[in-house]
Amino acid sequence: MAMVKPNMNLVIKSEAEYKKVMHELYELTSHPLYYECRQSDQYVEEMTDALEKWEKDNGL
Repeated sequence: MAMVKPNMNLVIKSEAEYKKVMHELYELTSHPLYYECRQSDQYVEEMTDALEKWEKDNGL
């Protein structure tokens, strides 16, 4: 499954989208070469920020 780069200023609008982003973040960071090729750090930070905002806004 190919990783889809998140849009800049990612905003999560639903629980389904939250789960999708969480899954994509897991796939990206669990890749064996993730820690050797840190080119995706911007995307990881953006996804993490969006997930945290959604959690805060939705009481998780």
